[in-house]
Amino acid sequence: MVISVTDGSSLSKVARIARLRAFSATPPSPHEGSPPFDHALSNWLDAITPPGADVLHTNQAMLPLTAAPWTTVEASSNTTTRIDSDGHRVHESRATANAYRPERHPSQAQRGTQRRREARIAEAWQHAHALSLALVEFGVGQRTTGRGALALAETALWLAGPDTREPGVPISGVLARSTRSRLSTRIEAELHGTRHGRNGAYITRIECAASHDLAGAPAVQLSRAQGWADHEDFEGRPASASSAKRAIREGRDLLHRLGAWPWAHVDHGRLHEHREWWLIPEIVSPLRQWIARSWGHFVLDEFAQHSRAHQLEPTEGMVAAASTWAVRALEKMAVDTVIALNADDELHDS
Repeated sequence: MVISVTDGSSLSKVARIARLRAFSATPPSPHEGSPPFDHALSNWLDAITPPGADVLHTNQAMLPLTAAPWTTVEASSNTTTRIDSDGHRVHESRATANAYRPERHPSQAQRGTQRRREARIAEAWQHAHALSLALVEFGVGQRTTGRGALALAETALWLAGPDTREPGVPISGVLARSTRSRLSTRIEAELHGTRHGRNGAYITRIECAASHDLAGAPAVQLSRAQGWADHEDFEGRPASASSAKRAIREGRDLLHRLGAWPWAHVDHGRLHEHREWWLIPEIVSPLRQWIARSWGHFVLDEFAQHSRAHQLEPTEGMVAAASTWAVRALEKMAVDTVIALNADDELHDS
């Protein structure tokens, strides 16, 4: 069967598969599966995330950024190329308006602790520029080289992914999301470890919210894992676990403001106020549209890279014809896929 859209064009098999993948995305219950590595919703989010999609990295899962306008901010620097009077090619890099401008280079700090701190802060602004800007706007840290900015750096580098993480952050975990490793092969991926003051507070809050809402971890378990003592009284009887509940509440609110699914689509991220929230259309629909857009961007990026490679490689005769055919075939696949994925809006409108 050939699927047609309003303009009469037919869609390739690849496009139909991509479209169906987005339409059929139905999250499982957070209460399905079992610890430590078989949480159904966490594994499902890992499986449906398209390559190169905009996500936040946590111990529990990659969180889709379904409502995050901050991901499209201007880069921290722009590079231009010009030809000087002697005919030499000159590359010039200039910082943009929102770039991080430290007072000095980290190597110029007087003490080793200062150098390490300022280097970590500069690394955060370099590798997670957009996320750092968003966190500053939300009141997480400062744009300085002081101690107050380390909370911003650690939070940004933690959420940005495994390529920017390093030992010393407060939540223990060996994550290799960039290599698509399965949860069952990871070590120490649970929420535990000592807390390191305010530098780890935001990470702890986010991890508590993700563990509670995506894996059904009770507040008592989170309180015990983090070393809090208010989940039981002095006689060992169950108590309110108010510290864990506060961390969950504050983590939900921060994830809501960052535009992470599913918290972005309920007021202040309060998922517990919505029974079976993972089945509510207003929450699931943005996730399906995010899957569609992410796959469309991935296909278009692949086509652009193939075209650039084709232009740089001189070919002749039959090889040139075959290469041209491959480029055109890839272009048609990209166009068909984008049409198929955008058809979601047409179906909703009708």
